[in-house]
Amino acid sequence: YRHARHRGADMTASFEAVDNVIRVRDTNGAVVFDTGTPMPHIAQVITATLSHSFLASATSRVVRSLGQTPAVTSGCRELQYICNQEYICRSVYVCRQEYQCTRDPWTGQTTCGFVTVCGNEQQCGYENVCGNEWIDVAGYETFESARVEAREHAQTYTLGTLAAGTNPDFLLVLLTASRTRAGSQQDYGSFISAIPAGETICANGSTVLETAFQPNGDPWLSRILSVFLEGDTVRAEFNHSNRQYTSAKAHSATSCLSYPSGFAPRDDTRSDWTVSFEVYAGKFTI
Repeated sequence: YRHARHRGADMTASFEAVDNVIRVRDTNGAVVFDTGTPMPHIAQVITATLSHSFLASATSRVVRSLGQTPAVTSGCRELQYICNQEYICRSVYVCRQEYQCTRDPWTGQTTCGFVTVCGNEQQCGYENVCGNEWIDVAGYETFESARVEAREHAQTYTLGTLAAGTNPDFLLVLLTASRTRAGSQQDYGSFISAIPAGETICANGSTVLETAFQPNGDPWLSRILSVFLEGDTVRAEFNHSNRQYTSAKAHSATSCLSYPSGFAPRDDTRSDWTVSFEVYAGKFTI
């Protein structure tokens, strides 16, 4: 069967059905619809909602540098036994033998001899003075940073099972994701996510949920969501990967007795997600 509409001498469109094949042509004669070519259609739809936690990687602390604080600013004091040469004056009671002569006014005779004379007199001089004194001393200072240990982890969930014999040619995945808790690093705060909260996005293949970067711009952590078909089963895999990372931000602490340790706050890398899926299993038919 063929049908054509004309306006004057110009063909505006055509429709034809031959041997169970339908074709539609535009005004230029080009085929715009042809049931003889493979046509996509949706064979089955699977919906599911998952909650997943990317658990925190192990963390530790690393010493960046050690040093000392000056005695004048450290606030540290130490009791020390110290001896110093000091010029000291004191009053001393002294007795001396003196040769004295006395004249008796009655007889007119003079008597001479040694007599003992005592009294206080001031004596000065340098002396070695020792004792315990509080002395300003240098303190100890440590700079520490947080370190995240390397970790690889994947967890797979089943979203649903297709009817036997479906054998889809493609999957179209729509998802809505919400991050209820964000992992973070001390250098830049919360991990970066390009997923718009509460909005439906197309997520065919793999989708990066979160990323963290080093100060030079290279990524050191990534969290990826993948949806794939395994037999007749549709699965979602949450994959975490991070290399060892030491924060560029250093924290300092001081002590008067020894180098302090174990004070730098650790990074919290855990993230929680809730994801709703709409998976369309499609086929091409003729």
